[in-house]
Amino acid sequence: MNKLKISRIIAGLSVTVGLMVMVGWYFDIVILTSILPQMIRMKVATALCFVFSGIIIYFLSFEKEEKKEINQIVLTVFPMLLVLIMGTLFLGSVFGFQTGMENISFFDIHELKTPIFQGRPSVLSMISFLLIAFIGLLFNINKPSKNTFTVIGLIVATIGLVGVLGYITHIPFLYYEIAGFSNAIALHTTILFSFLGLSIFLIGNEKNNNL
Repeated sequence: MNKLKISRIIAGLSVTVGLMVMVGWYFDIVILTSILPQMIRMKVATALCFVFSGIIIYFLSFEKEEKKEINQIVLTVFPMLLVLIMGTLFLGSVFGFQTGMENISFFDIHELKTPIFQGRPSVLSMISFLLIAFIGLLFNINKPSKNTFTVIGLIVATIGLVGVLGYITHIPFLYYEIAGFSNAIALHTTILFSFLGLSIFLIGNEKNNNL
């Protein structure tokens, strides 16, 4: 199995998990929103952005000349949606105000821990999604270099892996729970970012891409 096929499988996984989490919130199926009932639940905005990110990664795996028209649309619309949602939330975190994006839901959000703002993802989740949006927009404008894919892929994967390490070691700071600034990242969010970072890295290092 070549690297691009692996990346497309990861993209499909991201879309599937995002949709399952939103279904879990809608029907109040806790196991779909958190790995275990007592664990942090993935936010709705995060789940929605995993759907968008999976779509972006899938189309990044094609040459710029392949699926040209649909590529241009997808790699403009979905990165901009990520920027709109996560960029707004990031500004809200930096400047300490509620943006309204926290309420992207069709239910009353209730966390097991008191969040800074209910429904707001971890700040490192926002940064990861913004990096995915950046590589999508850049690919549409001017095909990024192999190094650009590699660096962004490694950053996103590292953010995910550090979060996983935080859960293993029970150190809240490592899963980005920072009082007054960042809500904790959910465990399955960290795992998905690890895979998405890997998929970006693989796309950049696929020999046939001529990046």
